[in-house]
Amino acid sequence: MTTNAEYQSRIQSYGRPQLLTLWDHIQRNETSDWEPGRALEYLVIRAFELEGAEVAYPFAVQMGGTIVEQIDGAVHTNGHRDDITYGLTQQFMGNGLFKKYWHSVKTGQSNYSLLQAGFS
Repeated sequence: MTTNAEYQSRIQSYGRPQLLTLWDHIQRNETSDWEPGRALEYLVIRAFELEGAEVAYPFAVQMGGTIVEQIDGAVHTNGHRDDITYGLTQQFMGNGLFKKYWHSVKTGQSNYSLLQAGFS
C-alpha cells in the first residue's frame, strides 16, 4: 500500500503537462498505479499548488494510535469563497478544475461533499 508521503512525493514531481496526462488517465479509469480516488485527490491539490496556493496534502489524524479521521487535503485562502472559485475555474487545466471536479462526481470518481455543498 502506497503511503500519503509517497503519493505526495510523486505528485509534487509533476508539472502541468504531467497533471494533464494524469487527468486523461483519470477520465479513462487508467490509474492502476493509484489507489481508487487518490489520483484525483492529489491532482486537485497539486494544481492549486502550481498556481501558487498554500496547500496541505492528505493526511490521517490519529488518537491513541488509531486513525480517527482522514483529511483529503486543503487549499488555504484568505477566507473568501471567491478565492476557491477563482482557482477552480482557471484555464491552465483545459476547461477548469471546477468542470473536471463535477465530471468526477457525476462519474462516481469523487464524493467531495465539502465542495459539493459549497458550489452546488
